[in-house]
Amino acid sequence: MALFIIKPAHLRYVLRTGKLLNGNWTRNTFCSDRRYGTEGDNRVPKIYTKTGDKGFSSTFTGERRPKEDHIFEALGNTDELSSAIGYSAFYKTWAPILPPLNHLQEKSGGKSSSALHLARTVCRRAERSVAPIVRAGEADPDVAKFLNRLSDYLFTAARYAATKEGNEEKIYKRPE
Repeated sequence: MALFIIKPAHLRYVLRTGKLLNGNWTRNTFCSDRRYGTEGDNRVPKIYTKTGDKGFSSTFTGERRPKEDHIFEALGNTDELSSAIGYSAFYKTWAPILPPLNHLQEKSGGKSSSALHLARTVCRRAERSVAPIVRAGEADPDVAKFLNRLSDYLFTAARYAATKEGNEEKIYKRPE
């Protein structure tokens, strides 16, 4: 059984959340003027700023842009990718122990392999959304290189998962 340590600040936060869910809250329930982050302060800071309520957000540099801007599309796609996988450094370890790749592979190989193929397709989408931003000089070219290599890693990881689980990889056959 897991042991959970509840600090008074966390309990206050949970109770405030309960007030919000029950409809018994005021602006001060979450928006107090007290300072967070001081020595010995264990309170949970608010997670909202209200600055995006009108359809605009800030970039890392502080520039305000519409939420539908291509920068935020790319950031959202890469955030989704980060959520879909936990990156690891086993690509070079797995590649040598896999059978040679002589044919185009169909997505197959069981649950683990399928999950990795899904993460790979999310990675490719992120790569496609980052490419125009890199071309426009708004992002470091290494971001595109990283996403390309990550996609290769995820493909190899999917093949490895299929092999480890004893699932056969299906070779894609061109329709006649």
